[in-house]
Amino acid sequence: MSCPTVSYPIGCKTPGRAAVLRHPPRSECGDLIRWHEVTAGLALTRWVQLNGEGPDTQGNLDLLAILLRRDLPPLSLDSLHNMTTSVQPVPPLFTAAITAISGDRFGPYLRAAGGDAVKGLQLYHWNMRVSAALYETLHIVEIALRNTIDEQLSAWNQTQTNSATGQARSAHWLLEPAPLLERIVRREKIAEATERAVKHIQRRRVGSHPRHVPAHCDVLAQMMFGTWRFVLKAPTGGRPDPGSVLLWRDVLPKAFPVMTRQPHQLVDDVVRIYEARNRIAHLEPMLDSQQVREIRDSVGRVLADIGVLLPAWFNSQETISSILAKHPTHPIP
Repeated sequence: MSCPTVSYPIGCKTPGRAAVLRHPPRSECGDLIRWHEVTAGLALTRWVQLNGEGPDTQGNLDLLAILLRRDLPPLSLDSLHNMTTSVQPVPPLFTAAITAISGDRFGPYLRAAGGDAVKGLQLYHWNMRVSAALYETLHIVEIALRNTIDEQLSAWNQTQTNSATGQARSAHWLLEPAPLLERIVRREKIAEATERAVKHIQRRRVGSHPRHVPAHCDVLAQMMFGTWRFVLKAPTGGRPDPGSVLLWRDVLPKAFPVMTRQPHQLVDDVVRIYEARNRIAHLEPMLDSQQVREIRDSVGRVLADIGVLLPAWFNSQETISSILAKHPTHPIP
């Protein structure tokens, strides 16, 4: 959407008060916000006309200089009435959208756009698209990571003996975990996932779910992405966790059969993806295009550790790269 550039002599006769102050300007000082040059300039002019010069006038003039985003000499009432500025008004649709977003949430986008409300909303729209594209990757990397770890933990759990029965444990390590897995994965996290699985079954019980109690796959589907950080914890430092040492010696290398780097590098990538996942879930800004590219690359590396062809699958489906090239202020080819 584009609007014509309009030239307003700031000191000219302004529209009526209702038109100028339809969205009353507010700020921490109670007078103006960084809304847009036209709205702010006309509102301030009208404010001076209605109220006359007072102790707060110069502060408002200084704020207007910031709003105009120019290297201007200090403003005065005389220069205000003699100055002409060319600006692009915010379209009504954009104004309505910004109001709905709220000032606090829109603030980071407005600052990133150098105070330009139109470009700030374009950044907000770009953030929507890149967040959706990043979340799409979880359908690949989160599922692949979860399943490759689960396969190897299931195989290892069967080799462990249940001390209470003297029998070998089952492959269902989330239902009958060996003590080591119960500790590293954390008993409370397994219990929380089991509870979520039970509720999920109860909600879908009428004719659509074949089981009345959760199976291993039901609980696995409810495990949080962050859980795998604990499982993959690299055995580093002067006193590494003996359980992590055992898992990385006997179990986890089989989950990442083509990995050629160090475990802590894999963990770093998983943590980066996990943190991005949380930010996206909370609708936070993802405006740093370089950071977005690093998240995309982390996904590719994790997949490359799991299987040779998985990066090609990811590359054939991801849309992050094309969206990065369309960043309104910092495009990455």
